[in-house]
Amino acid sequence: MTSDELYEAFREDIVDVAKPYLWSDAEVWRYMNDAYSMLVRLTQGIPDADSEATEVQIVANDAHGELHPSILRIM
Repeated sequence: MTSDELYEAFREDIVDVAKPYLWSDAEVWRYMNDAYSMLVRLTQGIPDADSEATEVQIVANDAHGELHPSILRIM
């Protein structure tokens, strides 16, 4: 499900489909983002092995590489 599909499902589930909406778009997106952040916090992250964030540039003779800020831990 994409974020747009989730947005539409939310509107349908709370029966807020007629304009003007009871909940503003900004409120809906803010609550969706908060729910996602809480899921990540409570599950200690979402496994990812394929996105651009998992690519680490390694430079010869450097002791450390720089990780993407979204990486919470390496498994």
